[in-house]
Amino acid sequence: MISNDRLDELEEQLFRDVQTLPTNKKQAYFYLQKKRCKDPDTYAALNWFFICGLHSFYIGKWVQGTINLVLMLIGLLTLGVGGGLLILLVFLVELPRLFFSQRTIRIHNLRLSQDILKELSEDQVHRND
Repeated sequence: MISNDRLDELEEQLFRDVQTLPTNKKQAYFYLQKKRCKDPDTYAALNWFFICGLHSFYIGKWVQGTINLVLMLIGLLTLGVGGGLLILLVFLVELPRLFFSQRTIRIHNLRLSQDILKELSEDQVHRND
């Protein structure tokens, strides 16, 4: 996992890179960033209240969310036949995500922001060709 210091460095570099964009690209960047980036509190709330994986869907991790949801449903349906172990397993996997939700979303949003910058930079290069 990325350290907080490294995250700070990457965010600062991203900020410097965004500042080099022309004004119209900068506006597009901030518009797309606002539209695509996720709220850490929403992620944490989904994780806290719905351990079954809804927070994974929120950030676009469909496979991970589906696996958690299916395991939780199987666990609930087979509660007397070892289903409790499945529920416990999902809980144990999801618990660290709850405690590190702010960091998880910070990393997620950083990657999204880097992708947006890359899109806009490539678009600018293609227009100059």
